[in-house]
Amino acid sequence: MKKIIYVLALIALMLSACSTPAPLPTSAPTLPPAQPTSVPPTQAPQPTAAPAQAQPAATQAAATTVPTLAPTLAPTRPPALPTAAQPQVASMVFEDFRITPNKITISVGTTVVFQIRGSKHQPYSSFPNNTNLSGLFESPPNLGAGTSYQFTFRQAGVITVRCGYHTEMVATIEVTP
Repeated sequence: MKKIIYVLALIALMLSACSTPAPLPTSAPTLPPAQPTSVPPTQAPQPTAAPAQAQPAATQAAATTVPTLAPTLAPTRPPALPTAAQPQVASMVFEDFRITPNKITISVGTTVVFQIRGSKHQPYSSFPNNTNLSGLFESPPNLGAGTSYQFTFRQAGVITVRCGYHTEMVATIEVTP
């Protein structure tokens, strides 16, 4: 019976929550007398003392904890790879019975490209005051328009350059260490 009342009360409570409020009863409902139930005895909770906190002295400042930051490493770039020195290149043009430019200064290891334009030419190195070959370099004969010859200078010095067909075509190359 008790269960039925309990279930009915629960249903009534749920229905009252979903509907408009019911008018208050004019008389209190009568409930059957409560029957004693056995409940095991429980022990009353015991009060515990709160931990004592140390109070800072009046002249002593309260200690504050400052968080320490872990050091962070700055990003690093990988070391640059060594690059080979770029070869230096200079050029001289053989055209219209002249060599342009007629004087250049280069470093040891520089390659000079002798460009042939117009008629046939043959670049070669000569001694400064005559047309004799110095033996440093001599291009193949009969280089025609649109061809070229190149030579890399490996020693410092002053070199006279001539055309093998037109001995009045003279230029100077100064090679510095």
